[in-house]
Amino acid sequence: MYCDLKPSKILLNEYGTLKFSDFGLAKRIVDLIQSPEEIKEGSKKGTPSYMSPELFEEDGVFSMQSDIWALGCLIYEMAVGKPPFESDTFQGLVQKVTHEEPIRVNGFTDEFH
Repeated sequence: MYCDLKPSKILLNEYGTLKFSDFGLAKRIVDLIQSPEEIKEGSKKGTPSYMSPELFEEDGVFSMQSDIWALGCLIYEMAVGKPPFESDTFQGLVQKVTHEEPIRVNGFTDEFH
């Protein structure tokens, strides 16, 4: 699991191939299966704009689903030019991520949203 997917960690080489960088928070799934207590380690680190709602809960932990959430935020940002949730304060951002739907963007299909 990547655990901190965001635009600044995705690079393109001269052939247009995507490269991921900075695996500092990444966890190997096989390691988590063998030592499930490790999943809690670093569970609150990451970039708030790309963290899934459950990660803001007291017992929230990273999962494959939270990586998929971050990927969705990334795709949204690539299409719109900004993350799906923004706020001037951390608490405001948490409120939006945990209780609001992303702003619908005209010209995109329902499947996109």
